[in-house]
Amino acid sequence: MRGLILTDDDFEEAELLVPYYRLQEVGLEVDIAAPRRGRVRGEHGYPVEAGKALADVAPLQHDVLVIPGGPAAEALSDDKTALKIAAWFIEGHRPVAAICHGPLVLVATGLIVGPSGGIVTPDGVAVLVLSSALLALVGWLPGTAQKAWSKPAPEL
Repeated sequence: MRGLILTDDDFEEAELLVPYYRLQEVGLEVDIAAPRRGRVRGEHGYPVEAGKALADVAPLQHDVLVIPGGPAAEALSDDKTALKIAAWFIEGHRPVAAICHGPLVLVATGLIVGPSGGIVTPDGVAVLVLSSALLALVGWLPGTAQKAWSKPAPEL
């Protein structure tokens, strides 16, 4: 299995790094993608390497999508390529984890509706329920990958 994290400059570090390492712990390969390939910096200055530009992402190669929060998510909500990637996951009923400001990207696709506390597709499939304190994916995530999302996040 392979995970995909969408981000940009000014991401919230804990909301990117915790899912990144938790998914790796259960054996997933994880790609980080940003509007341009290369270094992106978090809100507090921590850099990560975006190994892919959004334009180079092939969604079919990924099983799980993570969208961390911070101002990065707001910027991505205006990025047409990011929206296309998110829409592909939503329409394909693939696991999507959007943290804090991350749901802005999902809302911007126009494909989801829901009250605060839960977002569902128009046909009623749960897309996410996440906080930075407890990573708990609602919906389909096979085997050991589901275990990665169902226990409290480690202290940073």
